[in-house]
Amino acid sequence: MSDLFGKSVQLSLFGESHSLGMGFVLTNLPPGLPIDKDYIEEALGRRRGLESVSTPRREKDDYVFLSGIRKDPESGRIWASGTPLAVLIWNKDLDAKPYEDLKDLPRPSHADYTGNIRYRGFQDYRGGGAFSGRLTCPVVFAGAMVRKVLEDRGIFVGSHIAQVGPLEDSRFADCGDPKEAVKRVAKSDFPLVNDDLRSDFLTLLTRAREEKDSLGGRLETMVTGLGPGYGSLFFDKLDARLAHAILTIPGVKGISFGSGFQLATMKGSQANDPMVMTKKGPSFLTNHSGGIQGGISNGMPLVFQTVVKPTPSIGKVQRTVNLKTGKEEEIHIRGRHDPAIVHRVYEVVNSLTALVLFDLILSQEGPDSFLSPEDPRS
Repeated sequence: MSDLFGKSVQLSLFGESHSLGMGFVLTNLPPGLPIDKDYIEEALGRRRGLESVSTPRREKDDYVFLSGIRKDPESGRIWASGTPLAVLIWNKDLDAKPYEDLKDLPRPSHADYTGNIRYRGFQDYRGGGAFSGRLTCPVVFAGAMVRKVLEDRGIFVGSHIAQVGPLEDSRFADCGDPKEAVKRVAKSDFPLVNDDLRSDFLTLLTRAREEKDSLGGRLETMVTGLGPGYGSLFFDKLDARLAHAILTIPGVKGISFGSGFQLATMKGSQANDPMVMTKKGPSFLTNHSGGIQGGISNGMPLVFQTVVKPTPSIGKVQRTVNLKTGKEEEIHIRGRHDPAIVHRVYEVVNSLTALVLFDLILSQEGPDSFLSPEDPRS
């Protein structure tokens, strides 16, 4: 279904929204890499989102390891074997009926039309097929595997809902201790820096659903604990690799780093990050660069924002073109959809960020940089 993603460790996906299942294959994982099933399943749960403001489709994400692991039968601990690691995740809560009448009616702002052109009408159109957000489930699974070993190394990735429609959350930079805020939101089922705004956000999403409409949003992501020196020139810049990864997420339409587009309104004397000497070595007074300069990490927290468009499946009547008759028609989309996806996408952003960082560190430091001290052969 997809091309390979990654340099040292490569990820490929398979499956569709309404196929029997979907999954991924990860190649070149270091043998002996520990795999934490509890950590993975918690991440999958966060991706499903709060039931009150998410799609009524409630998959349990039951899965099976097809290959690539070594399991200790006594302790139940799991390690990567070093061979291609394949996971199958079942699709069980399926309802294809709402899509039968839409076979020749592309839903506005979906990939129905472009997918039909690209795959000559043979694509699985049910639920968006291979273009569905359902395919972010294996991405989160794979990302959670490596995110846990990053945390064991002291590198933490967290995202919060910075904005939904007109409502904005506080920024990481406004926190007394951004590092602790990153750890806190990373475990939240509805991540906000200012938890007092939770009910306001949920009310906004509920209202959008009642109005048969949807909302867009923005995420802010921060990575702490990443030292200086990770990245490279031009096509392998750290920010370029992250942008590539984040823009693969269905519904994502923009990414910016540090102060982002606000830099267009600033002078160099305002936008530059002055250097200072600390007990731990050189550092910076500000972080307008978002922790990246010249495509290489500078030791400051890595910060970027992700823009997510409104869910295109809405209950209002819209205009489209019947691909079979060539005539304009009105379309009324039925089925199970989200009033917004920003509150589910954050876990996908976290996972892809972890995959990029893991891959980058591995390529610069070698396969022994993430090995577990426990040997399953002992």
